[in-house]
Amino acid sequence: MTDLSTYTRSSRTHFTEQFSPRSLRQETIKAYAFKIQADGTLLPSITADAGLDKQKESTTNDGARNDNKTTAVTLEQIIYSGGKNSALRDQSKQVKSMAEMIIADGENNAVGELYARFYNVLLQKERIKAEESAVRTSEQHLKEVQRMRELGLANSLEVIRGTAACHEYGQPEHRKRAV
Repeated sequence: MTDLSTYTRSSRTHFTEQFSPRSLRQETIKAYAFKIQADGTLLPSITADAGLDKQKESTTNDGARNDNKTTAVTLEQIIYSGGKNSALRDQSKQVKSMAEMIIADGENNAVGELYARFYNVLLQKERIKAEESAVRTSEQHLKEVQRMRELGLANSLEVIRGTAACHEYGQPEHRKRAV
């Protein structure tokens, strides 16, 4: 049973590393950010600039300083971009759809992997039961062959074969092979 519990623990670790929900959910976050970027192409862009240039000393003969002050506001609205912005908005829907499919695929893979591992554990338990049954059967056969030998119904070769079979199924290496 030690081998089986070790297998179960290693399976659990592999499962959580391979199909982490956080990594799958990041795909939808990326798709949402792409949609915001695409929707932003419909909005105007506003830019505001201000500047002040002060001089320490006068630059004219009469002692006056020529300080410069500037302000600027720019408002831009893209009217036509050659289809680039509309294509970006259309792509955002596809990116979201792909992210959802990636998540669904990851979840389906995770569920499939979980079922496969669960049934594999059940299979290993049944194999262990079968091996234990084989050991009991070989021990019973050895006892019967020994009784038959005492009665003269079996020869020493049958006893040796029964002993070998009993030792073969009783060995820990043989049990590990089944697991």
